[in-house]
Amino acid sequence: MSLEKASSSSSHQYKTASDTNTARNTDIQIDTQATYDEFLKSSEVFVNEEPDISNTTISTNGLSTCSFFLINFYLEDNPYCLLIHHEKLCNSKMSAPHLLTHLLDDIVYHIKKILRKKFDVQQPFKFTNIKNINLLVGGGTPTEHNNIREAFGLLITRNQSTSDILLNLLKQNQDCEYLVNKLFNHTTIFSPTSYFQSVKELDEQRKNPNKINCIPPPDLWLLNNCQKKEYYLGIRWDGNNYHIDLALMKIDTSKLHDVNQYQWQYQINQIGILKNSLSNEPGILEKLQKALCINPNALYILPSVSELIDYYWQRAPYNDDIDEDEDEDDTND
Repeated sequence: MSLEKASSSSSHQYKTASDTNTARNTDIQIDTQATYDEFLKSSEVFVNEEPDISNTTISTNGLSTCSFFLINFYLEDNPYCLLIHHEKLCNSKMSAPHLLTHLLDDIVYHIKKILRKKFDVQQPFKFTNIKNINLLVGGGTPTEHNNIREAFGLLITRNQSTSDILLNLLKQNQDCEYLVNKLFNHTTIFSPTSYFQSVKELDEQRKNPNKINCIPPPDLWLLNNCQKKEYYLGIRWDGNNYHIDLALMKIDTSKLHDVNQYQWQYQINQIGILKNSLSNEPGILEKLQKALCINPNALYILPSVSELIDYYWQRAPYNDDIDEDEDEDDTND
């Protein structure tokens, strides 16, 4: 399928591969707005502002400065998935362990609430009945929400100092303590896939809202199928009337520790066609080039854990309000 402008036609095909190694060398073609919309419409549950759980498929999009938290788990041998589209700015002065405890408490709250309300889980519900838990975190920009990545990054590998601090903070919260222990070594964090617009760019957009200045940064979409144990992610760019997935990724959740599958698959053929189409529109082409600055390796590299722990001991008595920075202007999302 060649790249084209947005169309109302529903005819399309998906070109995927059954094994990951082949997939990295094959274009997954999702090029028109109609096809993109239909791909997400195949999801049973779409998440925007309110977190939700599905026992089949769940999706979200528009992840530019926003982050997402995706939790796959089993309850009574049945697969479920919680998806949170996190829009708030978190307190940048809060230490990583403190922030993590707040975020995990929120996750536990939503899992318990939605399972009881939506799936009529029998009472009393024991959170410890949840098994095979794994977490995926992504979205955001290099400057925004990195404190969220650092917080969840404490779970990537069990560290004795980290474990002691977290379990001490959660000693009055048995459900969160259980979740922490299950997520150690079962947490995956993606690097940012978008960029934060500068004050100058936003000012130009307001003063001169032409077709170039109004092109937003790329955003991320996600579709998870907990029955098939796989999810798709795409980095989407909407440039004027052109819509394209710049890069895609298919992940097998039964092989989460296979780091080779965490590679963004550039849609080289479609990008080439689009660049040719924009040869006489240098302003839009420049925006496209900026959007293409994607690190092929999707995995986030965590700063030194010891630095995060040192900062915890410096800030331990302070800044326990997770939403302290909430009033800042999160303009991009």
